[in-house]
Amino acid sequence: MKILVVKYLPSGDNSNTLKLYNHFKEVSKSVEIEEIDLISNKIPIFKPETIEAYGKSNMGVKNSKSELLMVPFKALTNKVKTADAIVFVHPMHNFSLPGIVKQFMDAIILNGETFAYGSPTKGLLEDKKVAVLYTSGGSYPQDSDYAYLDNVKTLYNILFDFIDLKDRVFIHAATANPDLLTESIQNAKVEVDSLVKRWNL
Repeated sequence: MKILVVKYLPSGDNSNTLKLYNHFKEVSKSVEIEEIDLISNKIPIFKPETIEAYGKSNMGVKNSKSELLMVPFKALTNKVKTADAIVFVHPMHNFSLPGIVKQFMDAIILNGETFAYGSPTKGLLEDKKVAVLYTSGGSYPQDSDYAYLDNVKTLYNILFDFIDLKDRVFIHAATANPDLLTESIQNAKVEVDSLVKRWNL
């Protein structure tokens, strides 16, 4: 299985999310992993010329200028399309995705590549698996009054639905409470073990 890992770890070696990712690599040694480090890789962004080219591309309007501007977008998208599974690794920032992770998602949502306009519009990544390994300071259990604060899941679920990534797993650890940190990380590692078993890695 070829796995594409999209990671954003601004805390470097001090990252709690890195602990989950390192464990994933330790227990799935036999798989082929390609990494996109969002810190060291320049991700294309929307600005006047690229948003115009993006709009034209999604509407099927092609010209040499817009196609050239779309090359970085399609290069990222191709990495997603050629992977069997995608793993996102990052912290929660202010109750949602870090901006650069959303920027990556914006770059790969392309008509004819990851979705297709129609009646209805259809996602094109139904044959792929996806997992999200993430940490946050607070804990937002799904059965609690604070569940609505975890917009990592909310936003990903919307985006994954759109491009038809049905086979999805979210693995989370809350890290702000020092008395519960070790237990929270360990519980998340157990979930990583289950993911590796589920994916037959």
